[in-house]
Amino acid sequence: MIEAYKKFIKKFNKEDDIPFSCPTCARQTLVWDDECWHQYQTALSKKEQKECDEFEPEWTRYIFSGVLKCVHHKCGDKVIVCGEGTIEENYTDYILTEEGYCPCEREFIDVFTPRYFQPALNLFKVPDKVPSEIKDIIYESFALTLSSPSSAVNKLRIAIEILLTEFGIQGKDRKGAFVSLDQRIKSIEQNHIL
Repeated sequence: MIEAYKKFIKKFNKEDDIPFSCPTCARQTLVWDDECWHQYQTALSKKEQKECDEFEPEWTRYIFSGVLKCVHHKCGDKVIVCGEGTIEENYTDYILTEEGYCPCEREFIDVFTPRYFQPALNLFKVPDKVPSEIKDIIYESFALTLSSPSSAVNKLRIAIEILLTEFGIQGKDRKGAFVSLDQRIKSIEQNHIL
């Protein structure tokens, strides 16, 4: 499942399966709402295409927006997606020549990279017993994952720090100096708290 997530987040074709679950009902029932799909070639891409006689299709750049809708009869929620895209050349058939295999048929397909989902997709299941303060921070990290991965990881770090405090692992030593997250985690191992 993680590989499907990573592949989709790097690039997808509109015909690809959606590997994510609905953020509302947690079912894997998201599909594209074709009526709400919009893609536009960027102004710079249009300008380059107009000015360059040797313009290649792969140089095309898009921006896109679309809506994923949950098709489960008890949910029906929607997720807005936006990002950027381009055109890729794919070879669909190969022929054996004296020099070896050479591509003989090709097609150009639009591929897209999502940059934002609203509401954010749940990248993993957060257990029900997790305190709401920590759960909210984890969900905030999901929203930041594509636009700012380092910010998303920082949110997870904050959640871990709060969780350690909940388990009695202090963030400061006896002299009032801050204890690093690494040291706090190691103290769990030493004290067998969890």
